[in-house]
Amino acid sequence: MYLYEIVRNIKRNKARNVCVTAIITIGLVIIMLTLAKYRYRINKMEVYKNTVENNVYSPIVRGKLKISAGVVGGTTKNITIAESPNKIIELIKNDSRVKAIASMNCYTFDEQSTTIKCPINTFNLIEHNKEISSIFNFRLEKGVSFSEYHSKCSNAEVKPMLISKALEKMNPIGSIVEIKAGIYRNGASCKYKIIGVLDPQYPTIEEIKNYEMVDPYREYTVIVDDNDSSMSGVIFIKLNDTTTDLEFKKSIDMKLDKDEEVSLNNLKSGLDYMLLSVGFVSKYIFYGVIILALTSLGVLAIFLTEVVKRKKEFGVRFTLGATNKHIEKLILGEMLVLFVTGGVLSLIFMFLISKISSGLLFDFYVLKIDLLILFVLMIGLSLPILYKILRINPLEVISGRR
Repeated sequence: MYLYEIVRNIKRNKARNVCVTAIITIGLVIIMLTLAKYRYRINKMEVYKNTVENNVYSPIVRGKLKISAGVVGGTTKNITIAESPNKIIELIKNDSRVKAIASMNCYTFDEQSTTIKCPINTFNLIEHNKEISSIFNFRLEKGVSFSEYHSKCSNAEVKPMLISKALEKMNPIGSIVEIKAGIYRNGASCKYKIIGVLDPQYPTIEEIKNYEMVDPYREYTVIVDDNDSSMSGVIFIKLNDTTTDLEFKKSIDMKLDKDEEVSLNNLKSGLDYMLLSVGFVSKYIFYGVIILALTSLGVLAIFLTEVVKRKKEFGVRFTLGATNKHIEKLILGEMLVLFVTGGVLSLIFMFLISKISSGLLFDFYVLKIDLLILFVLMIGLSLPILYKILRINPLEVISGRR
């Protein structure tokens, strides 16, 4: 009986109920988006902590900064990207404070230049030398790591390769692929054996170095371990635990020309950057709560107005024997249906958004918060409405005085 009346009233006030449902849905989607973004950043921070070793830096030789009246105005000397690695290697190759030296080069290829199959015809290739394994933990979903492969295989002609999950189906583990001659490694063709699939939950070292500001083809990435590659591109070093970055920088600067200096970028500093971004996203959670509160007030105003408008209807029901409790069940039943509908729609929209947008972690935690917010809103908004209904005097409504 009650359900039939609730459904009939909802159909009779379609415009109002569509508006209420839309307001509820939008408010919940906004708060879930901010929570999902926050969860993504927090999760990324934990992942980064477990990926990069401590005391790892990316050194760059550059001209000293020109500072005039407290304002930076360029550098005293122009040092190209190609020159910097050579200077770094020359300065630290016999330094006992450096435990490991690694290098990284990045390339972009299409299918015409390689036998690697890719759904979008373009992919990234990141090349490291062997020492990279001592400073960075490549997390795999399946297969074996570079160090495990080298301990069991000494085939110099076929080098190991890790691939991203998006490439696995078309390039299964064990496949031998080739980068054709003329475009890579001084024109020589190169053969690689796919030995593992990268875990998509963990970043590549390129991501960490660039604080996630990477190529749009990041999903389609291959990583090769090339023991014969020369030290070029981006250089990484791991210092002894007893050596501080300031102490090391000072000693290297003394070996450089007077208008040159070394810049040490700590890979762990990416955590500081992400911590700042977490604080930035936290502000959006605050704004999301404000928006949700405003939408809730809008819903409350609509329902309180509805109670006033329907007093004539309530008078008829009182005449037929209805009580305040009966009216409460009708109004609260309509609220329940609209809130549940808005909650379900918000979850559907959020699921779709998380599938097409990056930087969101829509997990059970966000789902629980959404359901909790929905429950609190229903309880919080029902109280003033109940109070309004309880104040209705059946005799006065029937007589038409109020």
